Amino acid sequence: MCGISGGFELKGNIRPLTIVKEIVLDQNSRGPDASKITEFELTNFNSAFGHNRLSILDLDERSNQPMVDRSNRYSLVYNGEIYNYIEIRNELIEKGYHFETTSDTEVLLYALICWGRSAINKLNGMFAFAFFDKKDEKLLLVRDRFGVKPLFYFLNDERFYFASTTRAVAKILDCSPNQSYARRGLISGVYDDDTDFSAYNNLPSLPPGYLAEISFKNTPLFINITQYYDLYTGVKSTLEEIRNDTDDILIERVRSLLLSSINIWLRSDVPIGISISGGLDSTSIAAFVLQNQKNLLGYTLGEPMNVKTEGPLVKLFSHKTGMEVKYIWPSA
Repeated sequence: MCGISGGFELKGNIRPLTIVKEIVLDQNSRGPDASKITEFELTNFNSAFGHNRLSILDLDERSNQPMVDRSNRYSLVYNGEIYNYIEIRNELIEKGYHFETTSDTEVLLYALICWGRSAINKLNGMFAFAFFDKKDEKLLLVRDRFGVKPLFYFLNDERFYFASTTRAVAKILDCSPNQSYARRGLISGVYDDDTDFSAYNNLPSLPPGYLAEISFKNTPLFINITQYYDLYTGVKSTLEEIRNDTDDILIERVRSLLLSSINIWLRSDVPIGISISGGLDSTSIAAFVLQNQKNLLGYTLGEPMNVKTEGPLVKLFSHKTGMEVKYIWPSA
């Protein structure tokens, strides 16, 4: 988890650096390992990008963000993890690109430079990012297919801001609470979905599977939002593909997909743990991980002898596999 932020203000207005500083300060809990702000000037706008880093890959400060390419034309702020970054990196190396870090951030930066918007279809991961071309003065905002990583934005004729969270932006730009959002949540228990609904008016969320493009060469500002991924279309295509497969083929397909997904998720430069409930999903994932990684540490909300919690099921799994488990249960 990291925090991204940025702002664009028409020249003559307040410098966006002031507001981005407040957002970065407010988002510190999302990325306590490092924070950085970069300011730059465009033809008609002043701009600033901010980042709060939680270090997972390449812990060196060389991978801090905002990250710029060697030509100083392109800038990137990014929250998430690209699981297949090694494969993409190797593909870019074959095309002549050179890397100064071992981070997925630099891979994402040069993938976007190399392939443009089509690079998004290569990404296996969870992400929200802002990619800026200083020469063309164009910004690309992208949110992952299922909306794992948040991304909100504010737009009027002369200013544009984006951030991983809403609180600081709403306070500074005076966005009123969205009562419909609160009402829906209290009635149905649903807050997050695949729409642009958010807790504040004039501060929408970029929907999952969507990208947004903005040019800062002219005013009034206009945002072009398009969908690059649709789950239902993907499901329909897969159903057609597997319609005549036997049970054995389907079982092997699930096993292979699950195993490959888990193995690629284990790429990390920090220790990895697992949240385990004793249920089918987390237990299956833990069992697959233990095939390749014996020092896995599990965390569960429960007590090992308390049958009203998930603890006894997790204890049984721990006994059979040897996985170390930390049991967490709150006191009064």
